[in-house]
Amino acid sequence: MNGVQGKFTEFRHFMITNPKVSIVGVVESHLLDDSSLQNIEIENFELIRSNRARQGGGLLLYISTKFAMTEFLHPINFPFESEIIAVNLITKGIKPIVIVLIYKPPHVKCS
Repeated sequence: MNGVQGKFTEFRHFMITNPKVSIVGVVESHLLDDSSLQNIEIENFELIRSNRARQGGGLLLYISTKFAMTEFLHPINFPFESEIIAVNLITKGIKPIVIVLIYKPPHVKCS
């Protein structure tokens, strides 16, 4: 979406009207730490976010409240600059599922 705020009404509508949608990750949310949570929350979804202190980047991870989950709060180190959200999704009857959302800025080389 390359920035959430200008398109969030349509995004929220999509999420609410599609009951099969359970997990959605957004990169390049372009939100700063002072962005209000009330403006980006969606009913029946937990929101985990990672913002930058400067413009650009940022991650949002929406997970349906029908799932239990825990966020990995320990740092995950990559050999290059990146933004990462990782959660452990707990579902009945199967092993936990790890969901990871990663953003690597275009100027960063991976080698």
